[in-house]
Amino acid sequence: MNLTNYYDHPGDNRYTVYRFFIDEHADYFQSLLEEQQIVFERHIEVDEGQDKILFGVNKRFGKQALNCNFMTHAKYRNPFIPNKVLKYGLVIFTLAIIILGILGYINSIQQQ
Repeated sequence: MNLTNYYDHPGDNRYTVYRFFIDEHADYFQSLLEEQQIVFERHIEVDEGQDKILFGVNKRFGKQALNCNFMTHAKYRNPFIPNKVLKYGLVIFTLAIIILGILGYINSIQQQ
């Protein structure tokens, strides 16, 4: 089981394969690779009725291609906590716990 969208090419270990399931993500990744002047090969494969867009990139461009991959995921990621009330409520709750901890520490020092 692969938790990332990239892996070593099964037939040629000089290449890394990047896998995308959404055309828009693949197109953006391709534009980033072209912008960085990274040589790649694009291939579309149908697997269980779903298209997989695969990119083969030579490992000599490994760090640059991985950065393009991260930038693609950053552009299309969903917020960790999408509800603003819940998000700011969690921040306020965390700050309250920290303040209570600091006050408890100060109180314990004063009692000594």
